[in-house]
Amino acid sequence: MRIWIDILTPKQARFLGSISKKLDHEYLITTRHYRHCEGILKLIGVEEYEVIGEYGKTLKDKLQLSLKRQEKLEPIIKNFDPDIILAHASTEAAYMVGDWLKKPLIFTCDCPHSVVNRIILPHTFAHVRPSFLNFEYPWPKRIITYNGLPEVSYVKDHKSKGKSVLDKLDLDPDEFIVFRPVEKFAHYYEGYDDVDYQVYNAVKDLVEKIVIFPRYSEIGWNQFDPKIKIADETIDTLGLYEYARAVITGGSSMAVESCLLGIPSISTFPIEYKIFDFLRENDFPIVNTKERNLSLIREIVENSKKRSVDVNKLEDPIEKIKALIEQLEKNNL
Repeated sequence: MRIWIDILTPKQARFLGSISKKLDHEYLITTRHYRHCEGILKLIGVEEYEVIGEYGKTLKDKLQLSLKRQEKLEPIIKNFDPDIILAHASTEAAYMVGDWLKKPLIFTCDCPHSVVNRIILPHTFAHVRPSFLNFEYPWPKRIITYNGLPEVSYVKDHKSKGKSVLDKLDLDPDEFIVFRPVEKFAHYYEGYDDVDYQVYNAVKDLVEKIVIFPRYSEIGWNQFDPKIKIADETIDTLGLYEYARAVITGGSSMAVESCLLGIPSISTFPIEYKIFDFLRENDFPIVNTKERNLSLIREIVENSKKRSVDVNKLEDPIEKIKALIEQLEKNNL
């Protein structure tokens, strides 16, 4: 069986990249030029992949770049001739499946708010998704659920390498915050305020350093305050979280990863997202303040303390995906 795996974001690089290492099949990994995607693949030991296309900021850019990426992908995918396609949110894969590829697409998206669902789901063979999420679409007919999140698959395998990651950034344990700005160019952020600087000002006096993972290179955080450390190069974020006072993000992935390690985690994601409720119900230290409550954010950081958690009580989706691939290989579906 030949499997094409398309990766578009750092989270997908961790998740789908880790899946590739657990498959006993020939596979082709494709990704795009986007902050840390290539670096994370190398970090987790994935050396062979094709880099095609880039990230678009405006809706027009996204459409144009997606079409260009699809055009460049087509001869590569035709030559590879996959039996199965595995993607988390790839419109290019969906268009090719619908147009000419005609092979089963396994979709792993855990974001009901993403507009790409309406593009991808009609072409999807099976959607492997968390059991507590409702996507409100009639497709696909085959839905496979699990009591967990994609991040569980790689956080549970994380092996601490000690404080070496701190030395690279000259940090002291418990004296820094990991900070990830909002996804201001994502379609679902349209109409919401950018609160990054307000959040930063609310907590900057509580720690020695704030490690910032910029989403977009043109944002000049390194000129903003000497307390700031910019994580330009790819580093082991899971190893970094272990020693952080707290993790704050305008999205969700970093907060999910860090809370699975027991680190107090805050998201200012402005949309209702059941993932946060699910994690709190399972005793993981995460808060989503979609109202951007600065007093609450400061209070959490000020009183933060690492918690003992059990990530293994959550289900790993990789086993579901592997079982599905085995069934397809035996023509049982």
